[in-house]
Amino acid sequence: MHPSPQEPPLARACLEHLHFEESELQALRDNLEALHRAILAGDVKGVSAITNQRTGISDYRDRTDRARDCFCRFASSALKLPVSKINLDRIAAAVAEPWSSQIRESTKRIARAVAEIQSQSRRTSTILACCRAMARQILADVGGIGNRVDRYGPSGVYVDDSRPDSRLVTGTM
Repeated sequence: MHPSPQEPPLARACLEHLHFEESELQALRDNLEALHRAILAGDVKGVSAITNQRTGISDYRDRTDRARDCFCRFASSALKLPVSKINLDRIAAAVAEPWSSQIRESTKRIARAVAEIQSQSRRTSTILACCRAMARQILADVGGIGNRVDRYGPSGVYVDDSRPDSRLVTGTM
């Protein structure tokens, strides 16, 4: 009976990175679900707390980008390829079984998690759009304010809607 081969450094690093990515996606999904519930409940303080967590939504991209960059540099060195040529399919093809299959399975789990997060994000965005429309309608009904929104041009300068050329600036013509 032969002992099982030792896990190659590239496979170990890849699987550790993928585990990190999965953990981060799970945390992001949990935060988005909590945000969704807080929005539905009208919990302004809860929404603020969720969006400002250092380990939550606001830092997700920075954390994962740094880790991904570090891993890609390591994989680039191990495979002797430019960083721009590094991807999970290439890494999985470069390592033996069972690590190749483990990398592919982890990639599939990550893809499913990303699809769930995108779906949750769309649901939350839809709710916020409805809330925004309702708030505008309430302001119009109660205060006679209407749906007028101050507009600013690309340079950040206020656009006076009463001027004939303002529709050109705001792109509504």
